[in-house]
Order: sequence, then structure tokens, then C-alpha cells
Amino acid sequence: MKDFLATTPAELRLTVALDLVQTCDYAPLALKALRFLRHHAIAYDNIEAKVKLYTLYTTNENEKSGSSSSSSRGVVQANACEADLWTYSLYDKSITDALYACNDILTTDDRPVTEMIGDNNNPQQKKKPDIAYLAGLLTTRGVGCKQDVQRGMILLQRAAQLGHAKAAYELGKLWDDGYSYSQRDRSKAIPWYKRAIELGDKRAHVDLANDCYAAREPARAREHAIQGAQWLNNRFCQYLLGVLAFSSSLSMSNTTTMAEALKWLTAAAQQDFALAIEETARLYFKIQKDYAQAYRWCSTSKAGDIPFCQTVLGDLYRNGWAVSRDYNKAFTHYQHAASHPESPNHYAQHMIGEMYLQGQGVTQDIKSAKSWFEQAASQGYEPSRQKLYDIVHNPPVTTPTPQKKSYRWSALSLFGRRK
Repeated sequence: MKDFLATTPAELRLTVALDLVQTCDYAPLALKALRFLRHHAIAYDNIEAKVKLYTLYTTNENEKSGSSSSSSRGVVQANACEADLWTYSLYDKSITDALYACNDILTTDDRPVTEMIGDNNNPQQKKKPDIAYLAGLLTTRGVGCKQDVQRGMILLQRAAQLGHAKAAYELGKLWDDGYSYSQRDRSKAIPWYKRAIELGDKRAHVDLANDCYAAREPARAREHAIQGAQWLNNRFCQYLLGVLAFSSSLSMSNTTTMAEALKWLTAAAQQDFALAIEETARLYFKIQKDYAQAYRWCSTSKAGDIPFCQTVLGDLYRNGWAVSRDYNKAFTHYQHAASHPESPNHYAQHMIGEMYLQGQGVTQDIKSAKSWFEQAASQGYEPSRQKLYDIVHNPPVTTPTPQKKSYRWSALSLFGRRK
């Protein structure tokens, strides 16, 4: 394959190959060009080659309208299933990896990949775990074929029984995911995850850590989380280890486990894991009272979308903790948290009301204060309910706004003054 189009400039070879497939009357040469494109798409994950294969198999406008003037293009017929496969291969890494594992087979057979994979009589489905895995992956997801989860799982099970680690892991994911498979059953997922680990796919540690934690089995959750953190540097596992260590520190008042909690949470936060950033900030702000560290974590770019972190910044600026007191900045951060589109923070809403009530960073406005207290109270925030009660029964004293002295007639008085 490397000698094909050897005299053609490297940057033009894929374009020339596409042209040969579409226009060459000599079938052996056209098929060789097709294998060349397929080899570059699969073996080298070449985006240009994938796009050209998509172009080859995409139904053109004349074919859509039923015109007989373009019933064929060289050795390739329009094929929506094949076009679908190459589209998915552009961004789905699991499909890309599965195709790569089958490169030797897929680049020596001139049939469309989806036709080879979808052939139930293909003996390689029963003998080659990589082919069975690819077929199962495409069938369960409906890529390049009609979706059939049951048949896809049979193919994946066949691959797993032949020793394919990724197939075992995929079976675990399917049994564990109610969105992909309506018959979700975690008890059936766990054996497949364990089998995947035995076969060498350590990703299953992450899923087992999550499942064990959800099942309130902290010891087993920690066991798998350690593996996921150490082998995969997985940020969820790091976060989970931090949460488990923090829980232990509370129950045992152990400073060592608190240090371990901060170590793991920090590791996950450094990978921009939002939950870890929030918990790290919470530990420093509420437990350690280390306001400088709280400010550091709440000032990261990812923290800009975390309501709790914005409330911390609001508190720091309002009280002058680790930063210079700045009511305007405090008000801005409270606003960000209070108006978060997915989870508006009731504490931030309360604090905006407080700042309007006190005239901190804004003009004192009792009506606006009540409005913000009402928003927080409607979410069950008790301090806001108490504030509303106090406003009604003990009306706050309104601080008069200082009036600036007018100098409108100063020029006239200067020049019109009698001596």
C-alpha cells in the first residue's frame, strides 16, 4: 500500500485516490485506490481520508431524486450506512479504535465496512474478537446500521468470551446505563466490569468505584477509586477518595485523613473537575478558615460557573478576608451566583437583599431588598424568611442619601454681588 501513488506528491495522494475511485474505468486500480483511502482513514486516523470516504458514499442530489443519470460512480455505489460510519469515526474515539484493531481485515476486503460487519454469516465474527467487538459496538449504537441493542450485546458477549477486554467493559456500561439499555441491571454490570479488569481494561475501576459508592459500600469504593486514581489519573476517582477521606476525618477527628482529603481533592481540582474545585474551596473556607487558599480556588476560570465559589468570593470581598474590602466586587459575585441559569444560589440571593438593605455597594433600597429576600425565602431559605418578618415588624431605618450642594447660580452671584 505504501508504494501506491508513490510518484504523486504526498499532499495530493488522497485527492488523486478519490478521483480514481470515482472516475477510473479499470476496476482493479479503482479498488486499490479505495483500499488506499480506507487504510489512511483507519490506520492513520486521517481526517481528510475519512471525509473523502464520506463523500464517496453520500447520496448525491440526482440519486435522491431518482434520476438514472448517476446510478454509479466508479466502483462505489452511494451508501447511506457507510457514509454514517465514516461520519461517526470523525469524532467517536471508541469507533476509531475499534476500526484500527480491524485494519488488516478491513483493508483487504473491497466491500463496504458496514456490509462486512453486518454479515451474520461472516465466520470472522465468531473467530475474531476485534470484528465481533466492532460489530457489537456499531449495532448497539445504531451506527451504519439499524440499532439493535439485543443483537449488539450478543456480539459483544461473543467478543468478551474470546478475551476482548473492551467488549467486556462495554457490556458493563450497557447494563449500567438506563439511557442506552432499558433493562438496566447493575448486578449484571458488575461481573462484566470485573471481567474487563481481569482482561486488562482498568477503566472499569472508575465505574465500580462509582457503583460501590452509590451502593454505600465505601471500603470497596475506595479500593477501586485508588486503582482508578493511580493507573488512570482519573479525576473522578481522585475526587471520590477526597470525599471518603473527608468523611473519615469528620467521624474520627483525624487530621491525617483531612490532609489526605485535601491531597486528593486538590489533585482532581487541578484537572478542572468542578465538584472537586467546589469541595476544595469549601474545605478551605469553612473548615480550615484559610481564606487565601479559598480565594485561590474560587478565582480559577472553572469556578466562574460554580455558584458556591461565587458566594465565597462575595463573602471574602464583603468582609475583607484575604482581600481588600470591596462591596462592588462582592455584589457582582453574589449576582453571578444568584442568577446562575441551572442552580441559582439562595444564599447569594439573600446576601444581595442584605446589601440592598444596608446600602453596601448599592444605594439603599428596601423594596429591592424585600424582592431578593422573597426569592430566597421561596426556596426555603429560613434567614430570608426571618428578614422579611423583621422588615414588616421592625421597619429598618432608611439612611438618607447625601444631597450634593448645587452651584447653579454661583457664577451669577460672583459677578452680581454688590460691593
